[in-house]
Amino acid sequence: MKKNKKIWLLVIIALAIVLITLIAKKTTVLESILSPTPSLTTTPKPSLSYTNAVKQYGERRIQFDDHCQAVHNQITVKNNTNFMFDNRSNKKRTIKIDSKAYTIAAYSYRILTFYSAPSTLPHTAYISCDAQPNVATVLIQK
Repeated sequence: MKKNKKIWLLVIIALAIVLITLIAKKTTVLESILSPTPSLTTTPKPSLSYTNAVKQYGERRIQFDDHCQAVHNQITVKNNTNFMFDNRSNKKRTIKIDSKAYTIAAYSYRILTFYSAPSTLPHTAYISCDAQPNVATVLIQK
C-alpha cells in the first residue's frame, strides 16, 4: 500500500513540474473568448451585435480591410486584455498572432485576449492577415 502512495506522489510531482515548465515557456498565449479551441474551418458566431461590440471595445479594436491591411497597426496593451479583431472584408480571413491562427468570417469579428506569461513581459506579438506577414504589432506589457 505504501509503495502505491509513493508512486502516486512521484506522478503528481512529475505532472506539477511539467505544468510549471509549460506555464513558464516564453510564448504568447492568445485564447479566443468565443472558442477555447480555435479552428481554421469554422468561425464561432459572435455573442454581441457588431454595433455593441464596437461600442464595448472602442479603441481596443484592430480592423482588417479588403487588402488585409490593419487599421491601428501599432498597439500597446496591458497583459490579459480583451481585443476585438474586426474583418471588414467580404472574404473570410485567417489572422495569425505570432504562430497561432484564427479564422474570422466575412464582415465579422473575434474577441481575443492578449496574454503572455509574466516572466516573458514585455512581449511583442506579430499579427499577419492571410498571406501578408506583420500587418500589425502589439506590445504586451505588465
